[in-house]
Amino acid sequence: MFATSLGPHDACFVVAANHVPKSGNMVLWGILSAYQKELIETTKVDECKMGWIGLAIWHFVHHTPVHLWGAGRFQ
Repeated sequence: MFATSLGPHDACFVVAANHVPKSGNMVLWGILSAYQKELIETTKVDECKMGWIGLAIWHFVHHTPVHLWGAGRFQ
């Protein structure tokens, strides 16, 4: 999963992309994806500052026990 910035008020969010060209699905774009990108950036900075909101969010991002799609660790 990744969000790509296309300016201050535009972005796109892609899931299920891999090394194959044109793989993945763009599931969010425009201003909604820009808001998502801002949320990711804000919470990540908060985590780096040892803020409890950022630490709580990113703990679960990095310690999710189940992945529902993709090859994951089997690649």
